[in-house]
Amino acid sequence: TGVDVHGAASGRRTLGGFGRRAGRTDEELAMNVDLFTASLFTALVGNVAGAVFIIDTILRRDHGPGRIWSIAFLSGMATTVAYSMWAAGIGEMLPIAVGNALFVTTTAVMWLGSRSFNQRRIGSATAVTVLGALTVAGAVVVEGPDGGDWAGWLTMGIGLVVFSTLAAIETLRAPMRRFGTASVLAVVFLVMAAFYLARCVVFVVAGPGSALFLDAFGSVVANFFTVILTVVAVVVISVLRAAQVELRSFAWMSSRGVTSDGILLAATLRTA
Repeated sequence: TGVDVHGAASGRRTLGGFGRRAGRTDEELAMNVDLFTASLFTALVGNVAGAVFIIDTILRRDHGPGRIWSIAFLSGMATTVAYSMWAAGIGEMLPIAVGNALFVTTTAVMWLGSRSFNQRRIGSATAVTVLGALTVAGAVVVEGPDGGDWAGWLTMGIGLVVFSTLAAIETLRAPMRRFGTASVLAVVFLVMAAFYLARCVVFVVAGPGSALFLDAFGSVVANFFTVILTVVAVVVISVLRAAQVELRSFAWMSSRGVTSDGILLAATLRTA
């Protein structure tokens, strides 16, 4: 649910007004308006979807994967705040470092939620998530102002590819794969991984200022792409959370809730 505001036409506020820098042409200013509109729309959709999911989680007094997925949506909402601060010229490179880290954390925590759904331990996975977020934030700090508007972006892109792939793989594991909607969520993660992999390749080969990158993988395209994935993900995850009731029923005991010697597993007793 993060918003991508990277790029020379990021719409960052300057003394000349929103998105206005010395010597900019009308075409460049129009590009800023387009990106600003796309970013605002993405932030609105992401924050509303995340807020609805979080509120529903609270009302349900949900536990396990529901709470973890809520943290993912909360991270996405915090991402928009960090990027908005950077666009307003607040905090120099710090907001973009925090925003990039939160963007990757959003996808990584989705992976953690899927692991929790499958009742797999998330201790080591959580450590990997924290390490990934610190690495992404550190990349921005290392490149610093010399990295420009795209400072640390490649590291963030690679992080998104890695964690979205892990999330897709986990979603296809049992018992989560028993539900048809899980395959839809896996497709969402795989499409996300493919998109950012292609974006990283073009970023390295052609550069962020190339016509190919701006037209096919620019921030405006990425924002609308994020909107689509966010809407689909919220719907699918909500359905999966409701379907989790089946995992607590006696039907599940025959496959995963009972050991070979007929003794109930601890997980079965906790969720009975």
